[in-house]
Amino acid sequence: MSKIERLPDICGVCGVCVAVCPQNCLKITENVLEILEGCDNCGYCLQVCPLGAIKMEGGK
Repeated sequence: MSKIERLPDICGVCGVCVAVCPQNCLKITENVLEILEGCDNCGYCLQVCPLGAIKMEGGK
């Protein structure tokens, strides 16, 4: 099964992904992006990340 993962060394914590998540499963806490339970791995965040800091593990 596919799973969204963030690449912490690349993530600039800009919040673009948080704004587009239809499930509201992305959250920035203390300058760290968190992927919360309930993520259905739709890939919207992956598509909008300007730094390519989100990947789909396992392929979708």
